[in-house]
Amino acid sequence: MAFPYGLLPWIELRFVKLDADTGAVVPNALGTVETFLAGTSTPQVTYTDQNGTANPTTITLDSDGRPPNPIFLGPVGYKFTVSDSDANVLYTLDDVEDIGLTFASNIGTLQTAGVTNEAPGYIIDPSDRLVTIDTTGSATEPARITLPAASSYTGILAIKNVGPIGLAIDPNGSDAIDIDTGGAAILLPPASNNVLSGAVAVQPVVILISDNISTWYVWSYSATGVDAGATTVALLPATKGAGFIRGVTDALTPVIGDPVTGGGAIPALVWWTGTSWNVFAIQ
Repeated sequence: MAFPYGLLPWIELRFVKLDADTGAVVPNALGTVETFLAGTSTPQVTYTDQNGTANPTTITLDSDGRPPNPIFLGPVGYKFTVSDSDANVLYTLDDVEDIGLTFASNIGTLQTAGVTNEAPGYIIDPSDRLVTIDTTGSATEPARITLPAASSYTGILAIKNVGPIGLAIDPNGSDAIDIDTGGAAILLPPASNNVLSGAVAVQPVVILISDNISTWYVWSYSATGVDAGATTVALLPATKGAGFIRGVTDALTPVIGDPVTGGGAIPALVWWTGTSWNVFAIQ
């Protein structure tokens, strides 16, 4: 994807007005610029430099209509009111902001937008970024939810299973998930008994990125401490690359470095060596 180029910013800041007698455009000499939070009458500072030195919320212009210092925006929306030297309001401009800066400063909040503790069957909305599913009382095992159409989703989606029953995440319609050329569901094991070394409890989560066309790509998959039978070697992807990691259950006691035999009830973490799935950690 090509990145868009930006316009040259407003380097020389100068405010003007129409002369009431001649109709000519002249500097707004000794006028003022007041800065507020967008859509309100609450004063909001701008800044004199990129390091965050504050301007006053009422800036008095010089005889050429220039502010005494540059005006840098913070990561919020502004409303500007420009007046002449007699305090007559010339114009007000609302909802002014540096969109990129505001987005970057709020990306953490944006990325957690979504629903929590939803029941199985929840249809994920294109506006969701983080969804937690409580599988308690599910009529099926695994419980199931459906992704939105990849074509309707832009961005990163995290799904966490916080319930006691495994959770299957199905693609929408003819969409595919890149763990399997057939577009198989992603299986998150139950949230119970998921313990890392050092007795740190975690809950299974998958992070997905949509190509905005027809495919969901797995960015991160955490299913530590797989419950017996939750994931078997039969669900390992047919299409894989060296270094792929999966949680499985094995028929025999796992031995680090050995290939898995599949099935059974003893959990292990395995990675694809290029020729086989080999154990690298024992749960």
